[in-house]
Amino acid sequence: MNTADQKFSTVSEFITARDAMPAGPDQSKEWAKIAKRFASAEQAEKFTIALRKFIAEIEARKAQYGFERNYSPEIACDHVQIEVGNTGGFVRIVLQHRDFNGNVTGQRMSHSFVSMANSAATKSLCAREVGDVFKCATYKAPATHVRGNIFADAGCEALTADAHIRYL
Repeated sequence: MNTADQKFSTVSEFITARDAMPAGPDQSKEWAKIAKRFASAEQAEKFTIALRKFIAEIEARKAQYGFERNYSPEIACDHVQIEVGNTGGFVRIVLQHRDFNGNVTGQRMSHSFVSMANSAATKSLCAREVGDVFKCATYKAPATHVRGNIFADAGCEALTADAHIRYL
């Protein structure tokens, strides 16, 4: 039976169906880039653990929201990816749509930015610390103000009930 036609009685059944979908693209290179951005391996490990908890929280909230609305797992749960590149000291969290077979398709949406370095205030951004979560202003740029921190309660203060980044 196609998971698009199923009705789920619990969130755990919903998550199990979502997790049974084929995995998205390999993210190991992006995770390895994080280690190069920190002075010590200990700092990189601490940041990576907190970032993985933040991503898990995003996925859990999207699953809960999808279950409550009776969505299929493919519609409710985008594949959460990270991008580390020319993002000005940030990790970009990206949501990638998947089709009913679990294949990555279509639209990519920037979800949020997580700071990888301490920085003083600039003309376009407030002062930031490692782990600060920013809402997206555009696909490539964070908004001005901090919404939360991944080291404080896995970034939950930055998220709404449906896993979006909250407004101020």
